[in-house]
Amino acid sequence: MKIKFYGTRDSIPVSHRDFLEFGGNTTCIKITRDNGRIAIIDAGTGIRELGKDLVKDNFYQDQLFIGFTHFHWDHI
Repeated sequence: MKIKFYGTRDSIPVSHRDFLEFGGNTTCIKITRDNGRIAIIDAGTGIRELGKDLVKDNFYQDQLFIGFTHFHWDHI
């Protein structure tokens, strides 16, 4: 299993040079299982970069699980 964090910030994304090392996207986590299938936890602003990676890797999966840890504008 691999876990990649595409965003870990709270409710408000930030764009500033102080956040280049760790990023400023809100919560979005991709879990890749050993069989290659993925689950996405939260769909904060980090989901844009996750989507770009999926397209770049020519990823295909016929089912998708997205879990939400909480509901507000940056996650749904």
